[in-house]
Amino acid sequence: MTCHEQEEKVKLSLSASLVLTAVFISNIGNGMNTITVGRALYDKTGNVLAFGIVIIIQYFINSLMYIFSGTLVDRHSPKLVCILADVVRGIFICIASFFVLSQQGQWWIFVSVIVINIITPFYNSATFALAPVIAPGPTLIRYNTLFVALLQAGQLIGTALVGFILEYFHVSVSFGLDGLSYLLSAIVIGMAYIPRVDIKLPECHRFWLNDLYNDWREIRCCLRLNTALFLHIILCAGDFLAVNFINLSYVPMVTLWYGNNNYWLSIFDGSFAIGAILATFIAPRIMKYRDVRVVTALCLGLEALFFACLSAVHIPYVTIIAMLGLGISNASSIIILMTYLQRRIVGPIKGRIAAIRQLIISLFTVALIPFISYAYSFSVNGGLLLSGVVCFVFSGSLFMFSRQRFFGYALLEDKDISSFSS
Repeated sequence: MTCHEQEEKVKLSLSASLVLTAVFISNIGNGMNTITVGRALYDKTGNVLAFGIVIIIQYFINSLMYIFSGTLVDRHSPKLVCILADVVRGIFICIASFFVLSQQGQWWIFVSVIVINIITPFYNSATFALAPVIAPGPTLIRYNTLFVALLQAGQLIGTALVGFILEYFHVSVSFGLDGLSYLLSAIVIGMAYIPRVDIKLPECHRFWLNDLYNDWREIRCCLRLNTALFLHIILCAGDFLAVNFINLSYVPMVTLWYGNNNYWLSIFDGSFAIGAILATFIAPRIMKYRDVRVVTALCLGLEALFFACLSAVHIPYVTIIAMLGLGISNASSIIILMTYLQRRIVGPIKGRIAAIRQLIISLFTVALIPFISYAYSFSVNGGLLLSGVVCFVFSGSLFMFSRQRFFGYALLEDKDISSFSS
């Protein structure tokens, strides 16, 4: 039996199933929250730039918080970090839901965005670090495919609800459900038994800022000595940027081309989520091929092609198909790149690797979203085409650096990066 056949037959542990369930629950609320914030801000300003500013704020805060989140996760229990993150987010969003009806409602939206994005980096770093622990060896690819599937299934259910909620209720209902989802997620993760996790022990009599400095000094040395790893982390950003570009496109597309109908918001985003769920059946089969580098580059290239299709054809059913294709290609690429990244690192460095990956995504987003948002201000077609160009650049970069004259197979497949040299 081959390694890939084993991956398809192996079953996940109860702990892995509970963590995946928690991810699913929290993303039902996230699916409602993303569209609700975009709709509310667009209605108040009439310009997609406001939503773009929110995204910039999100990633600016993320950039700061990931500096602390990676080292915190490597020095403490990732499970405890997940629980605390969910509890704090849930309590605050539930409180905020009572005030969004006030005259200062838009400021509560902004503050909620800030609080969520202070906490989210710690949660993301912790879940990344947990994955190889609760799904070791050949179960990791199955865990990641289900992780993406349930992530998108939660988004799908959330977006299916949000059209109805926005039509008949107020944004406060969406915020309230979002907060409750975080609290329920914390309870479910608390039920999971997590095997012993290697943590980085603090040095005696050292101030915590010294530990923070030394931890990131180690990361700098690691990336300097492992250029292929650094490029791998950078290339992981492409698919997450595409997701942000897609979220940015929904409201202006629906407003200008599809009669400002809230139900199209749910249908288009739901199509993307369904595509991502379908990718969980496709990605493991793609990984059977030895040269996954080329296939992953093609997935990124397809994302660029689908953005061009959205720009060229303004027919609802064509848009649904394009969103479905975007979901399949985007999630397939995410699953492959993330699984190979988790496989190549061992020991108490996973939190910092996750943090540096998210930090790079944040920096790219802060740099590119103003240009994408500005393009949407003049032309929705222009914004979509510019989004496609970014995806094409990542596709071409992955294809080029995976050539033998550069890094070849080592671009994605170096093993056991676990220690650093000063």
